[in-house]
Amino acid sequence: MSESTQLGASIAELTSGVGEMREKRQTEEAWLDDPKGKMMTYAREVAAEYDMDIDWMEFDFRVSQRTKRHGAVKIEERVGRDPFSDRSWTTTTKEMDVSINVLKNHGVEKFKHAIRHELIHVWQYQHTGSMGHGSSFDEWADQMDVDTYATCRADDR
Repeated sequence: MSESTQLGASIAELTSGVGEMREKRQTEEAWLDDPKGKMMTYAREVAAEYDMDIDWMEFDFRVSQRTKRHGAVKIEERVGRDPFSDRSWTTTTKEMDVSINVLKNHGVEKFKHAIRHELIHVWQYQHTGSMGHGSSFDEWADQMDVDTYATCRADDR
């Protein structure tokens, strides 16, 4: 191979690498511009791809600024009492929460991984009434290329 051919091949490789880097940066900027919207769209695409039956109205989907973990599915019940009528009430909050810091510190692919991981927990809750890293999690995790435990902490750099 001549020197000019080698130089041409090297320039082509560099140009290709620059294009890939630009595309990756644009993708990350798009996710940072609308992380909740991108998360919701991605979660629905994943659920459709893996034929997960998810009730989208049951959970709120949040991108958290505060959580130190990569994400969480939270079920909270609050009981209150009306002091005037002595009636009690219960509210239940259900959220799938993924940390924005995963996106900022680790990039789009790790953020998508966290979404898939937490989506499995949503499915577990809706179909089995419990959540965890047992056999039902492992079945989904194997199909969806998800690690059982978080591969990063949200605040790690």
